[in-house]
Amino acid sequence: LDTLPNDPKHVLITTHKLSRKSDTLAKVVKLNVYNGKEKRVTSAPIPYSQFLVDNAGIPRFVAGIDENFKQQLYYVKEKGGKWQRFGDKFKGEFTPVAFSKNNESIYALKSTDGNTEGLYKYNLITKKETLLFKSELVEPTYIMQSSLNDIYGLRIDEDYPRYIYLDESNKDAQLHKALYGAFKGDSIDITSKTADGKNIIVKVSSDRNPGTFYLFDTTTMTTKHLYSQVPWLKSNDLSPLEPFRLTSPDGLTINGFITLPKERKTTLPTIILPHGGPHARDYWQYDPQVQMLANAGYAVVQVNFRGSTGYGKKFMEAGYENWGTKIQDDILLATKYAIQQGIADKNKICIFGVSFGGYSALQS
Repeated sequence: LDTLPNDPKHVLITTHKLSRKSDTLAKVVKLNVYNGKEKRVTSAPIPYSQFLVDNAGIPRFVAGIDENFKQQLYYVKEKGGKWQRFGDKFKGEFTPVAFSKNNESIYALKSTDGNTEGLYKYNLITKKETLLFKSELVEPTYIMQSSLNDIYGLRIDEDYPRYIYLDESNKDAQLHKALYGAFKGDSIDITSKTADGKNIIVKVSSDRNPGTFYLFDTTTMTTKHLYSQVPWLKSNDLSPLEPFRLTSPDGLTINGFITLPKERKTTLPTIILPHGGPHARDYWQYDPQVQMLANAGYAVVQVNFRGSTGYGKKFMEAGYENWGTKIQDDILLATKYAIQQGIADKNKICIFGVSFGGYSALQS
């Protein structure tokens, strides 16, 4: 939960007993990393709990699931206080993310209607909520934080990845924004940094870059190449992923990606490549199978059919009991789109995949 920067001997962790029962309560424990000794800090008031720790290292917020499978929220006003309900009974999804710097508010991902989650800020004293960002199509891929309770932005993957900067005054936000511009829209991940923030390691990746790592000096603003994950592949030899969006007959927005070989763009032998899961999704990123097939002269179609994650609970649940029917209709819709666009040769199409992708190939 917290590395406790001012206490090098201890970290805060969550533990709970393995049990067949569903009423096991999680505990927060201060763990001595040298001798393994544990000291109990607090217990959750509700099963299946997620804790938030404030800036003083105190667990003060909990989201959990009650006996009726409803989400309940609790918080503590101050150290040593008792858990009390945060608001009324909550309907929907609520994922606590972090405390604010002044400990008066929390950040959370929330959806009450089954559509995409938005990032909200909640004042613990006034109970007032403020929507910070919400996409109508997708949920945030991840939240960007300088430290445990210092949120400065989030990543959104609607088609291409993009970054929303919530705190432009944050140094990490400024740095990330500069790197994103310098690397011309590639994905930017700050994977680690020194305690003083002087040096950081940056991963740069894209649909044609499996990942390149740089050491960045924030004082001189200079980069040093460390290594590439797959150095024998050159980006100029690989094919770009082009996003598309379709509307299903029952009104769902279905998005996906088409990858074309470099030498030919029309009436291509085409491979439909549905992802596994089905509760997963495809992103604009390097995919070794896609690039291998495109390099061999095939067009490749990936589709985030209903049942995929990242598009809200309703979209995921639209795939329930429809694995062999409506999900396959979404895959077929993307296939017809590739034919209508003149990309796919309708007489030279196949489908293959792994896990649920293999199931879809069999159904097709």
